[in-house]
Amino acid sequence: MHQIIKKQAIISREAAMKKGIRLSIFPSLILLMAISTILFFQAAAADDIHVKSEAQVVADLGILIGDGKGLTTEYLQKPTTRIQSVILFLRLKGLEAEALKYTGTVNFDDAKLVWADGQKILGYVKANPQFGWLGLGNNTFDPQATITAQQYYKVMLETLGYKQDVDYDYVNVLQFAGTHGLSRVANNQPFSNANVATATLEALNAQVHDAPQTLAVQLTEAIKLDASRLEPLHYSRIEWQTSASVGSFLTDAQGLTLYYTKKNATQMNACDAGCLKNWPVFYADKLLIPADLDVKDFGAFKRADGIKQTTYKGYPLYYGVHDLKRGDITGQGVDNEWHAVNSTPLKAIAAAPTVTALPAKYLQVKDFGAAGNGVKDDTAAIQAAVNKAGELGGATVYFPKGVYILKNTIMVEHDNITLEGVGWEAELRLMVHPQRVITIKNAKHSVVRNLQVSLGLSGVLRNDSDEGIYVAGKSTDFLIEKVLGNAKGIMVRGDITQGIIRDNSIKNSLADGIHITNGANNINITNNTLENTGDDAIAVVSYVSGVNYAYKINIVSNHIKNSRARGIAHVGGKNVNIFANTIEGTSSSGILVDQDRNYNTFPSYNTNIEDNTITGAGSYALQRGNEFGIEVASNTFGTSIKSNLIQNGVFRGIGVSADKTIIRFNRILKNAETGIQVDANEVILEGNRLELNGKYGIYSSGRKGLVVLNNALVNNNALNYNLIDNLKLIDINDAQITDNKSIDTRVPSLVERPYQLLGSCKNLVFTDNTSSGTKQAELIQCKP
Repeated sequence: MHQIIKKQAIISREAAMKKGIRLSIFPSLILLMAISTILFFQAAAADDIHVKSEAQVVADLGILIGDGKGLTTEYLQKPTTRIQSVILFLRLKGLEAEALKYTGTVNFDDAKLVWADGQKILGYVKANPQFGWLGLGNNTFDPQATITAQQYYKVMLETLGYKQDVDYDYVNVLQFAGTHGLSRVANNQPFSNANVATATLEALNAQVHDAPQTLAVQLTEAIKLDASRLEPLHYSRIEWQTSASVGSFLTDAQGLTLYYTKKNATQMNACDAGCLKNWPVFYADKLLIPADLDVKDFGAFKRADGIKQTTYKGYPLYYGVHDLKRGDITGQGVDNEWHAVNSTPLKAIAAAPTVTALPAKYLQVKDFGAAGNGVKDDTAAIQAAVNKAGELGGATVYFPKGVYILKNTIMVEHDNITLEGVGWEAELRLMVHPQRVITIKNAKHSVVRNLQVSLGLSGVLRNDSDEGIYVAGKSTDFLIEKVLGNAKGIMVRGDITQGIIRDNSIKNSLADGIHITNGANNINITNNTLENTGDDAIAVVSYVSGVNYAYKINIVSNHIKNSRARGIAHVGGKNVNIFANTIEGTSSSGILVDQDRNYNTFPSYNTNIEDNTITGAGSYALQRGNEFGIEVASNTFGTSIKSNLIQNGVFRGIGVSADKTIIRFNRILKNAETGIQVDANEVILEGNRLELNGKYGIYSSGRKGLVVLNNALVNNNALNYNLIDNLKLIDINDAQITDNKSIDTRVPSLVERPYQLLGSCKNLVFTDNTSSGTKQAELIQCKP
């Protein structure tokens, strides 16, 4: 059935283009309205469809079982440990029972860290290296550590018959896997049980190396899997894709975007025959969905014209007629009614913010006596308009062009109120200090957009109460967009649940540009521009005095220039994602993860720092702390630093003082001091390129459990210090230094030695490291 509807959709696209139909597109971040089907769709005639999640399929195959309560949302969101991954692999291959009978003596040294049967399983894979579970070197496996996407996809490749160092290099696992259809969760970190389900099904659908059949067929023929339980692999499939403009969004298996329309909130048949020429229906009677989606959210109904249509959270799903290839999203924002089905970003937010459509009521502030002439005090008039909007149950308070003088904060304390201006030419100028321009308190579905908020005074000092927009109390589902903060920033403080801060410009703030604190959660901070901020450009801070952690904060695609402290700081909080930001010019570290004892904050947990570009850390204004590209201080936990570009800093590229930090695939270039300095234990450095840094490429002293794997150290000691090596380690025990490359192409060479290890080095693994061009050969002069 899905194939037939899909064909109709393609015909409709072609017909529409021949008629010259044009779509008006307004860029926006998607706010998927998760409104109950019972409330809005009682009249819809539902048809049964068969829906399976990837997690259910893997569970039906006996691979993913759960933790005693089944495949709960909590279980699927948990990171997968390395020992769990081994067990799932053995179940997939039908080898778990055999492994549990293992009685050999060969095993990893740290197998004793798991239960008795777990020790048998580790011994079994140790004794069978052809399975690809080779451990981390030094005869260790680290069974309780979280597995990475690279590690799991590597094992899936081995399952398909590909061999490391024959068909691919470990550092290129993800690229190689992608060419064989294994890529959908390659960028997910931490790697969760839901991701394992997705990657496993990708492998089952992939063709076996040097064989004509898929892995699913091969295992079925070998009677390892029940063929009847593999039927959902042939269902129509929904997938997640990612766009820089909208985050994650749903597509069909061919990568064509799925849309919903706000019109269907009140009328299921609002898209009639003429509408369907631009928006063909999506329908599949058998549907396979991503592991992190809920089967109960999908359904179907029969339209008035008799056509069946798949629904998500009650909303009918459509294609866009002008989407012709994978990843096209031309229908996004059309007529401000049509949107891609989106989650922003997936895995980092509990539920997308649900800013409800506001009543179609506009209250013009000049009708309430506001002058907007830059002279008259308009505070009372504007507050009267806002209060009237509250009495109406919600309305838009509209600001025409003008300068509106304020001598007190504008209070928004009722639900469904929008403050909207004609643009930045509608300026709310505050003439007292310290004071906030707009305060949103204990209100739901508040929106502030297309305004300028400013401070009309000069020579004043920063204060905790000087924000432009302040969201407080138990406010929920707020949206702040396209606001110019002129000497005024944004603060979100308290048990604030779900909010979006996007497309704003904040300049010359006295304190932080954007500050999230004291229990605020599920907040997306995206595509903002922050320049010359008086303190951190963006900060997530959880004070012990505030009782609650800030958590699930996503800082994505922001543009930061000239911060008088850090570019982005996570100082006490949980589950903070810092993705794809550009940071240029800071007075201290570009990105900081810390517990600030001076301000009595909580520790920081689970920080993911990925795909950021950090230029010139420490190069702006007066120094106010360490000047690292990325700084991870002690007493922080679960930090991952991946695929960042860190360049032209005045001091160190990355400085780490927190145990078990993971540093992978970064490029660290032309920083004035050492590329990476490690002052912590059990840190992993993998696949990084350290080039033209002022001193060492990598340096560490007095630490244990360091893993340095597949790094490239190129032309460091750019400032030509005396006796500086590409890599220098002193008193490093239980270390694994493997498969690194040291290169100096300059004539004469500036690097003294490629690798130098001094002092104590108990249980050292130092293998397969190469070098070229340095003044002297490696020196391993440490004592085991």
